[in-house]
Amino acid sequence: MSSPDAASNRRDFFAFFRQSGWLLVATGLTGFFLIAVHTPAGQMAVRSKAEYSLFTTLLDALPLLGIPAAGLQAVFAQMVAGAVDEGRRAVVRAAVRRVLVVVTLLWIAGATWVWVERDAVIAGWRIRNPVSLWLTLAVALVSLWTPVFLGLLQGAQRFLWIGNASIAMGLGRFLGVALFVVLLGGLAAGAMAGVLVGACVALLIAVWSSRSEWRGPVDATGAWAWLRPWLALTLGLAAGSVMLSADTQLVQWVFTDEKTAFYMAAGRVGRGVVALTMPLALVLFPKVARSAATGEPTGALKLALGATLGTGVSAALVCTLVPTLPIQVLYAGNPTFQPAAELVPLFCWCLLPLTAAYTLINNLLARGRFAAVPWLLAIAGGYALTLWWMKDGLLTLELFEAFRRVLRVLGIFSLLLLAVASIFSLRPASAARVARPV
Repeated sequence: MSSPDAASNRRDFFAFFRQSGWLLVATGLTGFFLIAVHTPAGQMAVRSKAEYSLFTTLLDALPLLGIPAAGLQAVFAQMVAGAVDEGRRAVVRAAVRRVLVVVTLLWIAGATWVWVERDAVIAGWRIRNPVSLWLTLAVALVSLWTPVFLGLLQGAQRFLWIGNASIAMGLGRFLGVALFVVLLGGLAAGAMAGVLVGACVALLIAVWSSRSEWRGPVDATGAWAWLRPWLALTLGLAAGSVMLSADTQLVQWVFTDEKTAFYMAAGRVGRGVVALTMPLALVLFPKVARSAATGEPTGALKLALGATLGTGVSAALVCTLVPTLPIQVLYAGNPTFQPAAELVPLFCWCLLPLTAAYTLINNLLARGRFAAVPWLLAIAGGYALTLWWMKDGLLTLELFEAFRRVLRVLGIFSLLLLAVASIFSLRPASAARVARPV
């Protein structure tokens, strides 16, 4: 290896772990606040386990409602990473304005549909207070705007402010839920009001800290260039969102037993394992995108994948050896949720392949290698169809056995998603269909 290459690899190594280290710290603090949210929110279970189950279901619905948001953050990260001159930066600014209009119109269309079908939605989710539904839609709108500005920060590799926005979101959510649930005696609707507070705080920080990227002259020429990669990135990342959220929607719609709160509680632990590895993918994406735009080599993928698997396996092992510990920590020793510990190890191991798959998918999408997208969608679609097909049979099983069956299906499809992402990642670039980066 030549001396310049060795120096470049050393810079990549230290920069990657410095930046991902900060995001891990920020995610740790955010995770602490998001976990702490369930201490006051868990008090709902004393009054109504059904309201707590609804709250966690609405939380897990947000990744599905915000599927376009994941693609937006990725596409703007890619655009900014490749904006190496003023002309391209002017195109990015024009794209910001157009995207905000487009996603707002999409939200209006979706909210109108929910309003028309509100009786069916309220009945399916077993919502007692419709305010919780409208607050969820409000959070979804903020969640569609925020990734535009986070993408600007991510592409500029300004990870400090991404971390700050993340921490503020977690802290705002915790304080909001504590206020509306504990002090004011709210249930699911009050808790969602707290979620909205945190989302708004994060949006304000992201907008302010990215102002140097979206303010200034614009060039409308080519300002729609984001549309094609946005669709590809959105569809590619949608697979992970479906895998991460569809199971709780099934459980909430199918089962009426208040013991579904135990499934939701164990799910908070399992999804926490996934959340631990997300910062690594955030750091990986702009580095790979800039490497694709400039032709400079980067070893970020190996570092990210190794750290992802190491973190995920370690967390899963802890949850397997002492499954009651995360439940005790999560709910501050509230004995109401102790039966959930039975599901914690299975939850963690079934979601573990998803952490590695998410890293590989981000690498493929950052390189503009979109040939994997139809296959990823096929896996996610097959997972959703399988859950729908098995829903009637679940009612014939003992409740916890039904939960375990849902988790086994999740684990199988997570492995399939990882297999597809691995196959396309191992293919040489010349053998894969490579899209021109924006």
